[in-house]
Amino acid sequence: MKISQVKHNLIDVSVYSYDLSGVINNTELNNIIENTPRRDPVKISKNSAHFLLATSSNEDVNLNMNNVHVKKLMKSVKKVFTSCIDTRFNNANFIAWAHALESKEQTLFHNHATPSSGLWVMSWCYYSKFPKDSGNIVFVPDYHSFQTVIEPKESHLIVFPGWMNHWTTKNISNQKRISISGNVGITPEMRENPSKSLINHLGEYVFKQMNEYVL
Repeated sequence: MKISQVKHNLIDVSVYSYDLSGVINNTELNNIIENTPRRDPVKISKNSAHFLLATSSNEDVNLNMNNVHVKKLMKSVKKVFTSCIDTRFNNANFIAWAHALESKEQTLFHNHATPSSGLWVMSWCYYSKFPKDSGNIVFVPDYHSFQTVIEPKESHLIVFPGWMNHWTTKNISNQKRISISGNVGITPEMRENPSKSLINHLGEYVFKQMNEYVL
């Protein structure tokens, strides 16, 4: 008896890493972030699930977008998006902020989607300082009991769908971990006529779910 097999792909989404070694001056970037005060702490109720996950909720640091080293980072991030994902990102608005996590701290479970952006946002994180054992990033797609752990590398840029939940393990080193994150929106034109690379980066299921693209 001949048995035929058909694979039904339930969800297909990937996280991409890009090596920017030698492009960004991490030392100068770290000095800027370490000398900038953190944002005001976010109070978390003991009844919140976040309270059980992390010991830090105020690691975010505002960036001076006019600083020459920050500008170079943003230019490099945009180049990755335009050359590796979709050239139309050249006219998109990229926003960014920094994280400075001390020893024994970690980032809370969250995603980057907003009521206005919905699923249509791409996110990124660049690691300018990543000591050994300072905390991996954990991605959790929109279904239960599955997660993927990625160990970041210094000078690497991680690009992922903004809708994907993620958190970091605790920084168990005795040094600070520093990274810069950001978002960029997907324009209506890109939604209607997505490139194959954009579909791969944002996730096929997003386009299926929103009924804006026939695969």
